[in-house]
Amino acid sequence: MPLPPPRPPPPSSGEETVARKSTFEIKSRRQGPWLCVTLRGTYTDEIVEVLRKEIFPQKLSFAIDLSLLAGIKSTLARELWFTSQQLRTGGDTRLVLVNQPEAVR
Repeated sequence: MPLPPPRPPPPSSGEETVARKSTFEIKSRRQGPWLCVTLRGTYTDEIVEVLRKEIFPQKLSFAIDLSLLAGIKSTLARELWFTSQQLRTGGDTRLVLVNQPEAVR
């Protein structure tokens, strides 16, 4: 009996796919006390729901990379701002934006 094909190795960076839809993808990886989150694709309000349910409940600092996300709306900017304020008042955790596009500055 032939052996089954080998499984592909896991990503070496430790990156995990949090959500993948037809319009967007959210990936995360742990780096020390930080959770690095990358948003790719085109913005939909569903991204905010995924962040609220899957990312923000973790009691970590967050580095959010928005450089690969198009069509960002004020809903996302507000959510990131409110979350950063909650983290600042709650202790030693932080939320920072990495490579944010001009629309968010």
